[in-house]
Amino acid sequence: MIKSNNWLKYMLISCLFIVMSCNGNKSKTISVEEEMAAAGLTKESDITFDTEDIASMHAGAKAILEFRYKEQGVDPVASIEMDRWYYQFIATGSRIEPVQDGRWIDFYPDLSYEYGDENGVKGKGKYHYSIMSSILLIVDNDPTVKPNEYDAKLNGPVLVLVGKPTYKDNHMQMKLQQDYPKEPVNAQ
Repeated sequence: MIKSNNWLKYMLISCLFIVMSCNGNKSKTISVEEEMAAAGLTKESDITFDTEDIASMHAGAKAILEFRYKEQGVDPVASIEMDRWYYQFIATGSRIEPVQDGRWIDFYPDLSYEYGDENGVKGKGKYHYSIMSSILLIVDNDPTVKPNEYDAKLNGPVLVLVGKPTYKDNHMQMKLQQDYPKEPVNAQ
C-alpha cells in the first residue's frame, strides 16, 4: 500500500507538471541556444522555450528532485562525483561539435554541482543520479535555466549523456571525460 501511495504521489506531481507546462499564456521566448550557452553546454539549436515553460519545468523538476531524494535516498555515487568531467563532444540533432574551451561540470557528494569553463564557475545547482536506472536529473539554482534529464552511461573515465524527452533534451548527446583534453578534439 505504501508503494502505491508513493507511485500515486509521483503521478500527481507529473500530472501537475504537465498541466503547468501547457499554459497558453506566452511571454518572452528563450532559445535553447541561449539557455544552453548560459549553462555552458552548447551554442546552437532551433528549439525555443517560453520563460513560463522554463519556470514550470524548473518547479516540476525541483519537486521531482525532492521526491527522488526521499524515495531513492541521497547517497552520492562515487563514480560520478569522484572528479571533474570535461565536455569533449556535444551532438545536437545531426550536428556534432567538439568542445575546446574547457567546459566542465563537477558533481559533489552533497548532491550539488557546479559548471563552468576555463575562465571559472558559471553556475551551480542540485542533481540526482540513480545507478539503478542510470538517470541523471540536473536542476540549476537559477530558475530561468531549464532543467535537464539524461540517460547517463558511465564507463571508467568516460561519461556519455543522452538527453531524455522529459525536459525536451532528447535532441542532445554529450561525451565527457575526467581528464582535461591536452590537445584540441576534432569531430569525426
